[in-house]
Amino acid sequence: MTREDVVPSELNTPLFNSFTFVKGIGVKAETKLRELGIRCWNDVVLKKCPDLFPKQMWYALWNGVNSAVEALKSLDISKLTTLIPKTQHWKLIPNFLDHIAYLDIETT
Repeated sequence: MTREDVVPSELNTPLFNSFTFVKGIGVKAETKLRELGIRCWNDVVLKKCPDLFPKQMWYALWNGVNSAVEALKSLDISKLTTLIPKTQHWKLIPNFLDHIAYLDIETT
């Protein structure tokens, strides 16, 4: 991916700043990434693996983020919901506000 292909900064949402959706990346690894200056998807796409981070884990992260970027750019919610665990689906909402509706139906 080139610099132009990365998700624009206006999409700086909880999803865009999360890595725990990638298999093998948990809270500890995400915290370590932040300590190493990797804070969002742009950092993953545009930077190299930090010296103090496992390369195999970085490759999994890079692949997961790139798949999510492509799905987000094409608004492929179906693909995103397969990449993102159900417990994190709420992070998708800010990226799809113009495409979702909410109904509150009161019953008696």
